[in-house]
Amino acid sequence: MSRCLAMGASGAIFHANYWRNRLLTLRDCGLSHTQDVAVQSLLSDLVECH
Repeated sequence: MSRCLAMGASGAIFHANYWRNRLLTLRDCGLSHTQDVAVQSLLSDLVECH
């Protein structure tokens, strides 16, 4: 989270959106349940950044 703050608001939002799109693409490719849970927790962490 501190890394997001260091980048500044706009940088953090761009970074979070980029990774959210990457993760959603990976999830759509078909992940196991365990991987899907991991992706969801990563997404929630990204949302908390901004």
